[in-house]
Amino acid sequence: MKSSIYDLQQFYTSRPGQLAKRLILKKIHRIWPDIDGMHILGLGYAAPYLYHYLKQAQSCVLAMPGDTGAHIWPYELLSHNFDGHAGSDPMPSNE
Repeated sequence: MKSSIYDLQQFYTSRPGQLAKRLILKKIHRIWPDIDGMHILGLGYAAPYLYHYLKQAQSCVLAMPGDTGAHIWPYELLSHNFDGHAGSDPMPSNE
């Protein structure tokens, strides 16, 4: 089942969504504690996680499936970041 951008935004503003975001951000921070100057690529609906790193990273790119919908970056951060639609084809795998 595919979720629309509105469904995803609604989830991440709910209490369970905020909890999920906090727990996942903790895991991400353990893997990459210092992202100063890095270029970050988020695949899928990664906006709730990329927002956390927008001011630290050199740039952030968010690539979401085209049929999900668009997500707009905060205006003051547009010069260093990009939001784009990717094709809806499955990612390649070795299986």
